[in-house]
Amino acid sequence: MARAEVRLGFLAFAMREVNAKVIGQHGQVRDSLEKQLAAFLRKKRGEMTFAQFSQKLGLPTSTLHRLEQCQQSITLGRLQQIMQRLKCGLSDIFH
Repeated sequence: MARAEVRLGFLAFAMREVNAKVIGQHGQVRDSLEKQLAAFLRKKRGEMTFAQFSQKLGLPTSTLHRLEQCQQSITLGRLQQIMQRLKCGLSDIFH
């Protein structure tokens, strides 16, 4: 009985470690994608003001600013909206 408890304890510990690594990797991927989106938006905005570009994208100015600063995650709906308004695809944004 004691060995079974030790094994279960070890398995629970191992699963927590694996989950922590997966979550960490997920965070790194998310950060990379957010940085790529931010760089794309800054490049596309060019010399336009936040107000001009946010109007073109159909986004609030504050949302555009937070996206460019990697301070906000984007929803799939908003990403689709940006791609439609800029007439671009995922491969144009993410590489």
